[in-house]
Amino acid sequence: FLQECKTKNRTEESLQLFQSLLGYSYFVESSWILFLNKKDLFAEKIQTSNLVEYFPAYVGPKQHEIEGRNFLASLFQDMFLGCESTTKRDRSSFISHALRILRISIKSITVLRKLFWETILQN
Repeated sequence: FLQECKTKNRTEESLQLFQSLLGYSYFVESSWILFLNKKDLFAEKIQTSNLVEYFPAYVGPKQHEIEGRNFLASLFQDMFLGCESTTKRDRSSFISHALRILRISIKSITVLRKLFWETILQN
């Protein structure tokens, strides 16, 4: 049972959860598909927030939705690629799929479905 903390940044909470899942031995041989949803909520919040206040490593422009999304996606990607149990094949698969997924909109959900089945069938 997972309960959201009212006082903690939800993105930081998601990063911690992702990192803990990467460490479980149950998932060493598993494929990963990461969905970064709530794009509309992020687009709304970025207009009144400065990402650098929450993530000092962010060096992009203030209130820039695409740069901010790319930065947050890179945090998850870096965490995955830095995981000891991540194989070379996993790394190349994650990068190619992540780059494609970042460009997917609601209109092209069929592309996402295709990527999902490609990943499942590869393993």
